[in-house]
Amino acid sequence: MPIQVNDRLTVRVLHADGQCFRSWQTTVEQVRSDCLVTLSAPGHEVTDIKGNWISRNYIRAYYWYHQHYNLLEVYEPDGTFAELYINVAGVPILTGAILTWTDHELDVSMLPGQPARIVDQEDFAAAIRLYGYSPKFQAHCHAVSREACKLAEAWVPAGLDQSE
Repeated sequence: MPIQVNDRLTVRVLHADGQCFRSWQTTVEQVRSDCLVTLSAPGHEVTDIKGNWISRNYIRAYYWYHQHYNLLEVYEPDGTFAELYINVAGVPILTGAILTWTDHELDVSMLPGQPARIVDQEDFAAAIRLYGYSPKFQAHCHAVSREACKLAEAWVPAGLDQSE
């Protein structure tokens, strides 16, 4: 049966070598022809190889089926918009109730009232060495990060409906 609104989903994030380094459970908020949208409430546990932690924020994530990034709207527990975060990533793969994507370590962050900026460039440089990213792939990731900056600048966060 295809994934549906309100289904529980496990998100698995991989390094370029295929190792899962982070995962969490989330709820499907929307199933669209071009993407899957999830919403995680504060208090959800994130399993991480560096140590598990509990998220204190709402996180709405947009996983486009044919884009090399995914976008997170981060909200404070009171519903205040806190950050837009875009991961440069492999396209997501949905298998049953598991969504898997590869993190390429280069990201974009935009805080309210500030311009979008490319972040985690040190992590990307380390990934280049560790995973042997080719010059062509590095250029691709940089191009995706510039595209993600433009997306962030034009993005209007959906907000949270906390009346439910």
